[in-house]
Amino acid sequence: MILLLGILFYGLQFFALQYTTPGNVAIISLMEVFFTMFLLGAVTSIEKLSKITIVGGILMVIGAFFVIFQGTLTPNPGDLLVLLATTLPPFANVFAKKARKYMGSASIMFARSIIAGLFLICLAWAWGDIPTTMPSWNIIGLIGINGFLILGLSTILWIEGIHRIQISKAISLASITPAITLLFVYIILKQPPTIFQLLGLVPITLGVFLLTRKKVNIETL
Repeated sequence: MILLLGILFYGLQFFALQYTTPGNVAIISLMEVFFTMFLLGAVTSIEKLSKITIVGGILMVIGAFFVIFQGTLTPNPGDLLVLLATTLPPFANVFAKKARKYMGSASIMFARSIIAGLFLICLAWAWGDIPTTMPSWNIIGLIGINGFLILGLSTILWIEGIHRIQISKAISLASITPAITLLFVYIILKQPPTIFQLLGLVPITLGVFLLTRKKVNIETL
């Protein structure tokens, strides 16, 4: 199950980046908190829906609406794919936390990476999306950094983190990610944040605070 969720999550996110911006991906990814609390909390009756929880959830939905629709009635398909992807980590985190009791983070990542890699290669071959020419060393370097730091080291640190603390607390600590992403997007890609990104970031961040201000023992699932 961890392998399946990992393949779907990263597959959807990388595919979505063809149609949306890194800033949008970072902001919409905060909806993981919403789905963690409501899918693993309210739906499983571990966490009751208090008034504060409902208000926090509404704020996050409003923020996501600003980012996804951006002043139009036609949503960005890339943003919708990212939103769909954020429904998967809550379940993957629970399964990864349980698996970590029986094996190390490196073993979990090795198995997931091998199987996910083979699946995505087959998918790329089926869609005719395999490069026919040798990519430049700059591209290879960026892919290597992404694979080592993002899909490798950061995921291992994340698994070790949720092994030691509550999943909801770990997610709330990671909620600063969108602000850092927008900063680096501006510095590296010279893309300033849009008004709709800022309008969406504020209520989503406030919603994260309201949803995580109480400890939710999701790890007992």
